[in-house]
Amino acid sequence: MMDMDLLPEQDHAGLFRLAADIEKMPDEQHFLPANLEEIAPGPYLAAVVSGVDRSRLSGHDVVRLMNARARLVSHYQAGFYADVAEVAHAYDPDTTVRDSHPVEFAAEEIQTALTKTRTSARLDLELALHLRLRLPRVWEAMAAGDIDLARATVFARELESLHPALVPEAVNRVISQAPELTTGQLRARLQRVALELEPEAADDRFEAGVEDRKMTVQSNPDLTASVLFHNADPKRVLLASRYVHGVALKLKRRPGETRTLDQLKVDIALDLLQGKTIEGAPPAPTPIMVILDELAGHVPGYGTILPGTVRDLLEDAAGVEVTTTDDDCGHETTSRRPTKAQKRHAQMQYPTCVFPGCRMPATQCDLDHRHPWIEDGPTACHNLAPLCRHHHTCKPKWKLVRETDGSHTWTSPLGHTYTTEKPP
Repeated sequence: MMDMDLLPEQDHAGLFRLAADIEKMPDEQHFLPANLEEIAPGPYLAAVVSGVDRSRLSGHDVVRLMNARARLVSHYQAGFYADVAEVAHAYDPDTTVRDSHPVEFAAEEIQTALTKTRTSARLDLELALHLRLRLPRVWEAMAAGDIDLARATVFARELESLHPALVPEAVNRVISQAPELTTGQLRARLQRVALELEPEAADDRFEAGVEDRKMTVQSNPDLTASVLFHNADPKRVLLASRYVHGVALKLKRRPGETRTLDQLKVDIALDLLQGKTIEGAPPAPTPIMVILDELAGHVPGYGTILPGTVRDLLEDAAGVEVTTTDDDCGHETTSRRPTKAQKRHAQMQYPTCVFPGCRMPATQCDLDHRHPWIEDGPTACHNLAPLCRHHHTCKPKWKLVRETDGSHTWTSPLGHTYTTEKPP
C-alpha cells in the first residue's frame, strides 16, 4: 500500500521563531510572509494562519490568507481519507495488523464512529479506497494542497468506469492542470480524456447509463424542492434546455415582467411538466454550437458528446451549428453591434464566457468590447470576447486586458490577477 504519511519531520525551531515574529507585528496591521504560497501545508503553515489577525490584514493579503487556509483544509482532508482507508483495512483492535482487502462492516465502523448516516459513511469509504487504490496521484495533490476535496471527488466519479489499467494515464494527463480548473471544467476535461483512452467502450457506457435514467424529487433545507433528472439522453436535455431558455428570453421582454431569467426557466419547466400551455411559445430556436473533431463533439458550457448524439441533434433539430474551424472574422465595422461574421468568429475563438472559471456558452453571452466602444474601442475581432451578463457587470471594477496570445488577464478589486487561457 502507498505511504499515506502526512507529517514529515518539521522544523520545530522554525515554529518557535515564527511565533516570536508574529508577536512582534504591530497592532495596527499584520503582515503575511512573502513566501506564504511556497510554504507546504502542515503545522508550519497552520501556525502562520492561526497567528495572524485577519482584521488587521490588507485586502490583498486577506485573499492570500484565504488561499493558504484552503490549502490546509485540503491537506487535512487528505489525511482524513487516508485514515478512513486505513480503518477499512484494520481488523484487530489491539495490533497494527491489516488485511489486504477492506474488511467486512468497515462502513459501519466509520458510520458509528463519526455519527454519520450509512449512506454518508459508505460514500466516504468509497472515495477513500478510490484515492488509495486507483488515484494515488490525486491523493498526493490533495495532500499537497493543490486540489480540494471537490476536485478529488470529480476524479473519482469521472474515472470510475474507465478500465483500471488506463486510470493512471488519465490522471497524468490532467492532474497538473487540475488546480486551475473549476469542477465543471475538470469534469469536461476528464470526460474527454476517458473518451480518448477508451473510445470503443464509450457507446457501451453511454447506453448503460441511459438505461439507468430516472427522475428524483428532493426537499431542500428551506423547504423548497428540487427536481433532478439523472442519466438522461444528452440530445433531449440540450434541446429541452434550449427550448426553456428560448421561451424565458421571450417572456422576459414582456412589459412588467419582474422575474429573473432563472426564475422564468423554473416556472416554464414546471408548467410544461404539468401540461400547461406556455404563453409566447414556441420561441425561435437559439443556436446550439457543437465543435466537432475526429473523435467527438464538444458543446460549450456542457461538455463532450458522442458522434451519435451529434448526428441525432442534426437530424432532429434546427439551429444546431456544427463546425471545426472558423477563421473568417469579417471586416471592422463602425457600428457598435458586431456583424454576424464577427459574432460567429468570437464564439468559435472563445466558446464560453472569458471570465475565469465561467462556462456560460458564448451563444448565451454578450459580446464585450474589451476597450469600450464609447471610448472609441473598435468593433473588431481583436476587441471582442463573450462575457455572460453577470460577469459583464463586473467591469470596470475588474480590470480586463487581452494579451497578445489571445488570453485574458483580469485584475480583481483587491489586486489579484487571474488569466483565462485561449482555448486550443
